[in-house]
Amino acid sequence: MLFSFRDAHVIHLMTNKGCCEMLKEILFLPHGVQIIPDVERPYNKDFSRLHQTMSRVSQEVIKESPTTVVVITPHGIATDNQFGIYHNRQLAGRIAFDVHEHPENFIFENDLTLASTIHKKAKKEGYPITRIVAGVAAENGFLQWGELVPLYYTAWSLNPRPQVVVISIPLQRYEDLDSMTHLLLSFGEFLEGVLDEMEQDILLVGSGDLSHCHDPQGPYGYHETARTFDECILQWLSGEDDDLLVKKALSLDKTAKSCGLATLFLLQGVFKVHPPSSRKVLAYDVPSYFGMAVALFSLTSS
Repeated sequence: MLFSFRDAHVIHLMTNKGCCEMLKEILFLPHGVQIIPDVERPYNKDFSRLHQTMSRVSQEVIKESPTTVVVITPHGIATDNQFGIYHNRQLAGRIAFDVHEHPENFIFENDLTLASTIHKKAKKEGYPITRIVAGVAAENGFLQWGELVPLYYTAWSLNPRPQVVVISIPLQRYEDLDSMTHLLLSFGEFLEGVLDEMEQDILLVGSGDLSHCHDPQGPYGYHETARTFDECILQWLSGEDDDLLVKKALSLDKTAKSCGLATLFLLQGVFKVHPPSSRKVLAYDVPSYFGMAVALFSLTSS
């Protein structure tokens, strides 16, 4: 067993919710850097619809005014088989594509109180998780595109700017996603319980893209399962069948090669405890060799 999840913890989550829950919305966002203007030059207009949708998402986030944005990333600083939780005081990075770079240096305050709470409670529950520190904790940690693109359209757009927490998914997702799906689902249940107990308003963001095999000229080539995989994920995002990730997407992913499926399994764990009151796919497009989707989930009150 990779972890010793306690069944009593699930019962606690389902029966002992607070009356004032702080996790109200969840986003699933793409992270292709070309979405953001001023990164690729000249700007690839094939990304413009996604940029427009992500800009509308920014307005939605501004209305909700979260004090902390928690990002689940498949492309962060990762370990073999442990979740990583970034623990530097500040987190920073630049967004670049080929030889071009966005002019801003993105710096975010890490919500170390929440990060420490998640880490300590996860360790207590038996989950494989480790703190990740670049250099020393007082210096800036590193953000990759998997975090920076979603944060550009969420935390960066707010004034005052919210703090962030970043959780990376283990590298095991590349090698054996089948064997870690139960862990991802259970960790999602656990994370929902922790976030709903916090006093601050929290926005949870799942970062990920869909199949990377839409273009024979792309780095992963073309595979006929690319479109089928993306359609399956869009159905799941819309709430048509919550079993699709296990029943269909998992096997298709072996040839469709997504980076977002592990993130979606984790979100499904969140939804098991806290079902969304609405699920909306706001955009889907394939402007490059990989599919990209934007989805918004509003959560019910318990």
